[in-house]
Amino acid sequence: MLIYSKIALHAPKQQLLARVETDIVENILCQYRTSPQDTELKLALIQSVTEVSCALQGVGTCENFSFASKRVLLELVLDFMKQEPLDCVASPVRYRAILAVEHLSKIKPSLTQKENCHLLQECFRSLFPLPPLEQTKEGEAADDAEHAEALYTRSLEALARLMTSLEEELTLSWLKETFHLLEAWLRSGKEWERERALYACTHLLKTYTERLEDARENSSEQFGSMIGVLGPLSCDSLATSRQRAVDCISCLLSTQGKVMHTREVDLNHFCEELMAADVDSLLRTSSKIAKVACKSFCSEQARGFLKAVLGSMLSFSPTCARAAGEWMLIFLKECGREMLLEVPEILTILYDHLPAAQQGTLKEFLFEAVSVLGCYHPEAVTNSLLQRHLPMDSDTVELWRTLGRGIFAIEMLQLLMGKLESAEDTPARSNCLDEEGSDNLAALEPLMVTCALRELVYSLEPRESVSLLLPRLFPMLLKQISNTLGKELPSSAGRVEDEPVLVASGEGSSPCRLSIKALDTVLCKCISEKCMGILRKQNTWAFLENPRTYHEGMCLLTSVLLQTDVVTVTTIRAVLPWLDSPSANLRIMAASFFAELMKAPMLQKWKLLQPVRRALVDKSLDASSTVRRMAVRGLGNLASGAPEKACRSTFLLCTPFLGLQKLQTQVALNTEKSAEELQEAVCSHLARDMPELLQSVYDTLQTYFWSSCWGMRTAAIQLAGKRQS
Repeated sequence: MLIYSKIALHAPKQQLLARVETDIVENILCQYRTSPQDTELKLALIQSVTEVSCALQGVGTCENFSFASKRVLLELVLDFMKQEPLDCVASPVRYRAILAVEHLSKIKPSLTQKENCHLLQECFRSLFPLPPLEQTKEGEAADDAEHAEALYTRSLEALARLMTSLEEELTLSWLKETFHLLEAWLRSGKEWERERALYACTHLLKTYTERLEDARENSSEQFGSMIGVLGPLSCDSLATSRQRAVDCISCLLSTQGKVMHTREVDLNHFCEELMAADVDSLLRTSSKIAKVACKSFCSEQARGFLKAVLGSMLSFSPTCARAAGEWMLIFLKECGREMLLEVPEILTILYDHLPAAQQGTLKEFLFEAVSVLGCYHPEAVTNSLLQRHLPMDSDTVELWRTLGRGIFAIEMLQLLMGKLESAEDTPARSNCLDEEGSDNLAALEPLMVTCALRELVYSLEPRESVSLLLPRLFPMLLKQISNTLGKELPSSAGRVEDEPVLVASGEGSSPCRLSIKALDTVLCKCISEKCMGILRKQNTWAFLENPRTYHEGMCLLTSVLLQTDVVTVTTIRAVLPWLDSPSANLRIMAASFFAELMKAPMLQKWKLLQPVRRALVDKSLDASSTVRRMAVRGLGNLASGAPEKACRSTFLLCTPFLGLQKLQTQVALNTEKSAEELQEAVCSHLARDMPELLQSVYDTLQTYFWSSCWGMRTAAIQLAGKRQS
């Protein structure tokens, strides 16, 4: 070159460098500013900058020399590139400018990494958006089209060299920054932009792999995120892009192999399969590549991979999005077993992407990903998901229901039951019925567990699997209803947003209602539709939720469940200790449960009649008036479920509550009388001394005249006859 020759042959080094700075560069800039700025002038100035740069490189610079005009010239060349039209390759300005930047960037002072990234970004913006060559050739002469193609090809080649020459050493940091710049183009909605970005990426990774002679740099940190971006592109719409994506993956696997000292993986045999035109074939091939690539993963790369592949799932291309989902699932299936410690972070990443994945297919991939993790680590998944406090949004609800369809659902349900059992018994000091100023907030953790349990059971099949756990599950949910009765949601939990799922439409939410809905869902799996219909028809749940009618709701519930197999020895033994609970709510629940249970003959059969009767006698003196009332009702109901003997004893115990001391004395003195004689004596006493109470008894008897039980109807009519006599 002319400038290079004159400088190199006729001047000492120091003088030469000074002349370049003061004379030559100044003259170049002066001529540019004073001349008409057309394409020829731009090309001339670019050529001059290139020659000066080459001359300085040829001579070599002094240690204290700093080319002050470097940044000015770079900005000038970049401006020329920005001014080029993006709809065609009309002139060699773009190509020559990239060459000038390449040469100029090698001269001191060295640019910062940020400045080098800026240079690359501007080159990408100038070159990648150009229309495909097929469009450029339309309507042009053959020579012009051939010239444009040559300029385009040379520009891409120059750009590829520039990426690997801007930094003196091709470090991992530079690889990371350059790939980050390319990532936006790799996910472009225009296939030709992705193709060009893949061309540049292939050159970058090949060069890096060739220069990585040892494992001094641990590139595994970036391996996961790069694979997450490139893997789904193996299903790109362009065959050339698919091939380049696999070339990039091969380079990454080679680099990973050098770092981890494993054998090199060959993906060349997949190239022919990637030429297929149908989507299903491409997805199958992509999945094969994913299985090969996943064998090179280590656990610390999971986070980067998942973030990147989830970004690819939001791709413009449905095929690439599906491929991204497949890569994610294959990764979790292949590597998930060893990723226990990473479960919380992985779930956070998956969960954070749920709002953006509006399409059903994408959400299904995310839900299935959680299911895969749940299969390997059910406890870790359960614990992590329970950190998502109320309100339970629709995505969380759907996620728990998805887990309910997994093969590990029973194990997860048992984990939730264990957490509910071990939860702190907060109502021990919170007595919303009998104590003033008590804490009126429900405990958050058991409430969250209850909501999760409900959604899990909602999808769990077969139904028998829930029935097997019911003896333990039923009293557990009763206790949770008692604990949340009359309470409000904690301050860290807001109004439940997903009303169609968690609360009835148009209604507010309450912790007790959420607990009741969990019981409703469980019972739906275990008892007949007829029984569930009865519960709803008689407004059992509404009674049960109201602190004023809570005991009546419990009686209605128990009455219906006595017709099923829900009430077992295990259930009774679990509820019996609640009669001595410090919580009034829990005592009321137990007393109401046994008040209705006393009608059933099963207590005598299971030899539990005497313990329950003694407990109810004790509770007839309870501090809670509701507990006392339920205890007396239970003792009264014993008449229909117990033998004639401990009926006479119960009647003797109940008469004090009626205020009939004379009657009590009469019964005590006539213990040898038969039941018929005792009835006649009682009716005679009531007719003589308490006609109003006798009328009340008669009104009650009338309700049994139409009983479905023949014996009950007969006894009621006979007793009514005694009253008339």
